[in-house]
Amino acid sequence: TYGVLFSQLQTQKELEHRNPEVVTDSDIGIEAWLDLTKLYTRYGSWSDAKTCSDKAKSIRYFSPDSWHATGLLLETQKLYKEALVAFSIVLSIEPDYVPSMVSTAVILMKLGTESIPIAKSFLMNAVRIEPTNDEAWLNLGMISKLEGSIDEAAEFFQAAYELKQSAPVLNYL
Repeated sequence: TYGVLFSQLQTQKELEHRNPEVVTDSDIGIEAWLDLTKLYTRYGSWSDAKTCSDKAKSIRYFSPDSWHATGLLLETQKLYKEALVAFSIVLSIEPDYVPSMVSTAVILMKLGTESIPIAKSFLMNAVRIEPTNDEAWLNLGMISKLEGSIDEAAEFFQAAYELKQSAPVLNYL
């Protein structure tokens, strides 16, 4: 559980203070908390996910990954406006953070058709920055389909499919 991880990280921090030669990497701590956040979010244990997300932010408050995980947690809970705030914080920290661009677009699509042009803009920017992002292409396909551009949608869906098939398996959670 996250309690065990927290105690291990706390012990590691105390060792660092006592012995400056012991090197710790806060990135490992953040990654561990974020992995737990994703895991708890996936299984609907939202209070545990929030605790882990808060722990990650306590290590590095201005971490785009931490705020993005918070946004995903809020989106899972259908707290779309709050999730948009979290993704906006990410984009204010790192304007080219593609996962938050895509997540922002997805939420805007859920909020209604009047937000579709803004969502499309986020997705076009995302594929400009990271042309291999299959999620961005998939959502562009959905928007094109909604707009009635069936040929364009088919091209976007095909790109998303091919990118997904050729992507290495990296995500264990």
